Amino acid sequence: MPDSLAVTGRLMQEALPYMMFGGLFLGFIAVGIVALILRNKEKERMHKERILLLEKGETIPDALYGIKPEKEKALSDYRTTRIWLLSIGIFFVLIGVAMVISMSFTQDIMAGLEGLPAAGIGVALILIERVIFIMFVKRNGNNRRS
Repeated sequence: MPDSLAVTGRLMQEALPYMMFGGLFLGFIAVGIVALILRNKEKERMHKERILLLEKGETIPDALYGIKPEKEKALSDYRTTRIWLLSIGIFFVLIGVAMVISMSFTQDIMAGLEGLPAAGIGVALILIERVIFIMFVKRNGNNRRS
């Protein structure tokens, strides 16, 4: 009986990094689903307001159509996308480095290399953010570092 417990404990120890990465991935998916649900509720609320205004015979303001003035569109310049890419990229790089360090100390250097894919994903996201900055923000003459 103790042998089976030792085997189970060893298997759990080997599977722990993969379970952590899987939990992180599922967490990102859950955050995305919640964001989609909240966005849908907002659109549904705006639709109800438009219906109510139409029933009253009033004109519908542009804000209820989700139309923003041109000045407001120009100020964003992909800022939200860039912030998300940069923050998630840095997060993945830190997770990858933490995996490399912790697995190198607990096992060996070769086992620590299993954290490199996460760090590579993070570096790729950071590079994509830089490409967006160069192609869209810098090219449009908006050189502020935001």
